[in-house]
Amino acid sequence: MDAILKQKKIVKGKLTRLVSKMDDLQNQANSESIIEVYEKDVNLIDTEVNNLNDNLLSTCTDEDFNGYEIEMHDLFSKLDTLKIILKEEMKKLVRNNNNTNACQNIANTNVNNLKNFLA
Repeated sequence: MDAILKQKKIVKGKLTRLVSKMDDLQNQANSESIIEVYEKDVNLIDTEVNNLNDNLLSTCTDEDFNGYEIEMHDLFSKLDTLKIILKEEMKKLVRNNNNTNACQNIANTNVNNLKNFLA
């Protein structure tokens, strides 16, 4: 059980660092590559949290079960929040790219119209 509790501490630390990184992500310009890296990190920690949950709840005493279950619920909630943030950031990125492409198409059309007019 000591090894599982040590693993819980490690996973919680990783998740806390990722939450901090995600806060920074929301306050900066992003690219698809950056978001994909964060998605991989979230997926890795998601796997670790699921494994920890299985190990912890299957080996803990009945007296400790509710406490650990609440802790794990908190970790899963944080993970869900991170997944939502990533989806929202990707939507923003796609929306910004679409707006940029639309503006570029308008500019190209205007330049072509001007060239045709001057020809």
